[in-house]
Amino acid sequence: MEAGINHPIHTAQHARRLLTQVPSNNLQIILDCANLMTVDNYRQQDAVIAEALELLGDRIAIIHLKDFTIRDGQIVIVPVGQGLLNFAPLLHYMKYKRPHIQGILESTPEEYVQESADYLRKLYDEV
Repeated sequence: MEAGINHPIHTAQHARRLLTQVPSNNLQIILDCANLMTVDNYRQQDAVIAEALELLGDRIAIIHLKDFTIRDGQIVIVPVGQGLLNFAPLLHYMKYKRPHIQGILESTPEEYVQESADYLRKLYDEV
């Protein structure tokens, strides 16, 4: 299950509630923090990300690594490293709390994959 603003389960709180109501480890989370951002909350993204990791951490199966920016009052997805998402909390979680979890580079066109991967590796080494 993946929470996102444009999804039926649109917040980390809603996702946690569903996980509580369906107490099976077969129901897992794909965490995509870019999907949780809005033009109203992206400036508080550290709190949004921290809350998602706290509420969903034990049930996160995979992390989508995706970036965004704001254009004309809308969230616009951009290649990883070219936007506003603070990846440090996610990479810290991946490195220290879930070292074997998979991160999938999502919505990054092929011509930006190497640059985006290098950006994430550098941040990963720094956290």
